[in-house]
Amino acid sequence: MKKLTTAITVILLSAGAGTAFYSCNTNAYSVSETVMLDKTDSFLAVPDSTAVRNSFHTSTDLWQGYEFRLLMLSDVDFNSVHEANLAPACEYISNYYDRTDESKMFLLKIDSAFEKVKSVPSGRNYSSLYLPIAVELKRLSESTAKRRILVVYSDLMENTSLISFYKSEKFQLIKTNPNSVRRILESEIPMPDLKGIEVYLIYQPQNNYDSELFREVSGFYKKWLESKGAKVNIGANLIL
Repeated sequence: MKKLTTAITVILLSAGAGTAFYSCNTNAYSVSETVMLDKTDSFLAVPDSTAVRNSFHTSTDLWQGYEFRLLMLSDVDFNSVHEANLAPACEYISNYYDRTDESKMFLLKIDSAFEKVKSVPSGRNYSSLYLPIAVELKRLSESTAKRRILVVYSDLMENTSLISFYKSEKFQLIKTNPNSVRRILESEIPMPDLKGIEVYLIYQPQNNYDSELFREVSGFYKKWLESKGAKVNIGANLIL
């Protein structure tokens, strides 16, 4: 009888362990976050990485998977990408201390990415903003991460050969005929479906006039992105 009880116990423990292993989903990422930093004007300061780091809850959700991308916005359509990745892991078969070290390295890579972008001189004659933003939103729309975030540090003042918001007649269209502005921008790339994506438009205006410009442009983007299903937040500081 004792041998039978022992055998049943072993079977139950094995079944429980198997269930535990099976419950580990090492394919799905918890957070996929992209930060885009505008370097087209000298007054557009590169923010501290702390707020971004805090969006990855590695101290409380150590085994979750996290993706991070940092891109610079400039006078060209495409710029280099700085990435950090912490793949999801199964706590039942992984080493806690190794995972802690991997988590620390992930956060250090985020800090390093910000420092690299800070070292790039600011100030450009043109500002290509919509195209790289739309491309990154398309990538996020195809992500299977549970939480998908785009953070844009920019005044959003497009200035390319296609359209310049610095020209008064074009800027007025944002107020009087925003759909025409959308069509011009989407001639480069259509805005994808953004359901479930969080978008943060962050900028600290320099004066009242600057504040009015940003209010109009950010409002234009907010309505547009929300019509595509995104949740849009506008502010001077990033709070995730």
